[in-house]
Amino acid sequence: MNKNIRLINVPLIFLLILIFISPVSWAATEESLIEEALFHLEQQNYQMAENLLEKALLLIWNKAPLELNNLTFTEDEAGGYGLYLDRDNNHFKSGETFFIYAEPKNYTIKEIDEELYEINFKEDIYILDMEGEILWGKKEYLDFHLISHSPNKEVLITNYITQDSPFPEGEYQFLIVIKDVFSQKTAEETISFVID
Repeated sequence: MNKNIRLINVPLIFLLILIFISPVSWAATEESLIEEALFHLEQQNYQMAENLLEKALLLIWNKAPLELNNLTFTEDEAGGYGLYLDRDNNHFKSGETFFIYAEPKNYTIKEIDEELYEINFKEDIYILDMEGEILWGKKEYLDFHLISHSPNKEVLITNYITQDSPFPEGEYQFLIVIKDVFSQKTAEETISFVID
């Protein structure tokens, strides 16, 4: 009997060693998650299929290049993701306040615990002339750090910029640079404006 117990324990111990030595090989890939989701779709188990596809999408999201979408001037501070009123034009008066809205995409969503996620990116902002020369800038103008129970994909940036020293008349552009802390991915976009 002792011999049988030892024979059963040897394969079990070997399996446990394999699991602990190579956890990466046991991790689900986006392909395997999608295949499993398709199986559940065929079985009409829609909730399971949706959960698996969300996990696959998170893996793809984290691998995709960082983007900065919907960069626009708004009439006021945004009320939330997608909740803003576009400004009619990009003409401002000397001394007027700027409200800038943008939606970062594909920043790293790091799972730090089961059902606990962390996001951390920073934003630099610069004012350039139309030749691209930096007239003013601030590194880490925004440090966005969030720990959440959900992998939030609807994150917005809203910048409120005052002209402490009113700009002279002319054409300018804002350069917005976002940097993902976990992956070091970066994205940048410009938006032009005129001081009348």
